[in-house]
This record gives sequence, structure tokens and C-alpha cells, in this order.
Amino acid sequence: MLESAADDYRAWGYILHERLFAPAELECIRAEVDGSGQFQPAIMVREDLADSVRSVYGGYDSSPTLCRLIEDSRLAESAMGLLGNAVYVYQFKVNMKQAFVGDIWPWHQDFAFWRHLDGMPEPDAVTAALFLDDVTEFNAPMFCVPGSHRSGLYQAEQFSGQTSAADLEKQELDVSNRLRFTLPDVVVSALVAAHGLTSVTAPRGSVLFFHPNLVHASGVNLSPFHRRQVFITYNSIENALPEKSARPGYLVNPVPRQIVPRCGPISFAQ
Repeated sequence: MLESAADDYRAWGYILHERLFAPAELECIRAEVDGSGQFQPAIMVREDLADSVRSVYGGYDSSPTLCRLIEDSRLAESAMGLLGNAVYVYQFKVNMKQAFVGDIWPWHQDFAFWRHLDGMPEPDAVTAALFLDDVTEFNAPMFCVPGSHRSGLYQAEQFSGQTSAADLEKQELDVSNRLRFTLPDVVVSALVAAHGLTSVTAPRGSVLFFHPNLVHASGVNLSPFHRRQVFITYNSIENALPEKSARPGYLVNPVPRQIVPRCGPISFAQ
């Protein structure tokens, strides 16, 4: 990790590396995500208003390709450089943002969930988002407030709408557009006035690394273009949870197994 990139991460709360993975590697990864390989996600979440997949969580250990991906030096070594420590996978998911129906992700900070629900000691984690598709102004890119991570957690609103016991059992408030912790409009407006607003667009194969306290959101994908992204959250080994979280393993990896980075291209034969 170049020191200039680490400086940008500390200043803005994110860094973007364009075209980090080659087209042939992306084909392998997309085949797994699309169900053509061995990948068996732990849970599949559908959109509230459409019969399409919103996200899949966990299950990466069922796929040699995805196991290889999380150990890839381009991701793991970057995470280690940003955190200054050895890392393990805290959470794995794929957000689909399907064409025409991909719904919003409200304004939030990831650390609100990890701190309040899991007891993560510090925001010493980083999420790597691998773009499986080109992300443009049209297919609902992530919006983020540069530098918003520097003030820690903001006062969040907790979901107060109707939800069923089955939803709670499935942790739907943590994986649907009814997020348990969201930021009030007045807070977001003040942050944008102070720090500005940006959208993250880049060609497929790019990777966005972002801080747990970065304020971010995304809108509805009204375009005919998918916006699929693999999200791998790396936590510092020194920041492992002091106690096992009550949330399921597909949201919080219960085993802090240290990642040993691997080099070389990703292929079907791992």
C-alpha cells in the first residue's frame, strides 16, 4: 500500500483502485456469484417490492474461487496496510443492485451495526468492494461524504416501522432497505454542507476500500444495467470481538482466522 493512498484513506475515508482485477478473473468471480459454480450463500435476501435477489451473505467457504479472492494480496495486503495489522474476514456479502429493481441503501455508517450489535471495540476494519460491473452515473453508484469518518459515530435513527417476528429472526433489519440504524436527513445535510458529496463510479474490476464510519448510501437502480459488487470486510486481528456476537455467522464471522495473502491471478482451477 503506497503511503499516498494510505494518506488519502485517512483524509477521505476511502480510496479507489481502478481495474485491479482483470476481465478473465472477473468472469470466474461472476460465475460463482451468479450460481454457476460451487458458491452456496448462507442467506439470500430479496427486494421488498420485486422478486429479485437484493443481496447474498456468507458461504464464501463453499467456493474455492471466493476463498482465493478473500486471500488475494491485492485485497488482503491493502487491508493490512490500511489497518497496520494482520486481518481476518469479518463479513462477506454480494450486493446485486439488479437492473430496474435494485432498491436503495439508506444513509448509514457500518460501524453503528458492528459497535452496537456486535460489540466491535474500535472501527479498525476496512471494507473492500469489488466492482463486478461497470459503475456509472446511471446504475445507482454509492454516494459518500468524504471525510465524514473522522468524527466517529453520529446519532442514528433506529427503525420504527412494522416488522414481523420472522423478519427479526432472519435479521432482516440488518440486510434489507429497512436498516436498523440510519442517519437523519438533518445530519446528512449538515455533513454534506461541511464536507461535500461524491459518487463512486469506476470500471468493472475496480476496488473501493472504505472506512466503517464513512457515511454512505445508494439510490434505486432504474437503469437497464446491473451493479453487482462483492463486499469483503476485513477486521484487524487485534480488534476481534471480546465476546461472540448474538447475530448469525453470515453477518459476523465467529472465527477470527488470520488471512495469509496469496499472489497470482484468480482462475477457475484454484
